Amino acid sequence: MSICSDSLAALKALKAIRTTSPLVHKCQKALNDISIQHSVGLFWVPGRTVIRGNEIANGLTRGGIALRFLGPEPPLGVSRRDLQKKLSHWLVNQHGAQWRALGDTQRQA
Repeated sequence: MSICSDSLAALKALKAIRTTSPLVHKCQKALNDISIQHSVGLFWVPGRTVIRGNEIANGLTRGGIALRFLGPEPPLGVSRRDLQKKLSHWLVNQHGAQWRALGDTQRQA
C-alpha cells in the first residue's frame, strides 16, 4: 500500500519518533495498525503530479473544504510551544509593568 502526499511536512511529522500533536499521534497509530497486515509506504510527490485516484481525492478535499466547521474554536491548531512562548512573553510583560508601577521608592534590587 502506498500513501502519496505533496506535504513533506506532514510526512516528516508522521515519521517522527516523538510528537506533541494528538492528531499526528492518532495518524501514526492508524498507520501502525494498518502496517500489521499490510506493507505501507509513505511517499512525497510534487503538487499537481498525475497519480491514479488523485482526482477522486481532490474532489473529496474540495467537498470537505466547502463544509462549515463544527467543533471547538479555533479550527486551526495552535501548538503547545506557541502557547508557552505567548504565555511566557505575557508574564514577562506583566512583571515588568508591575515593577515599573512600584516607583523608585519601593524597589530593591
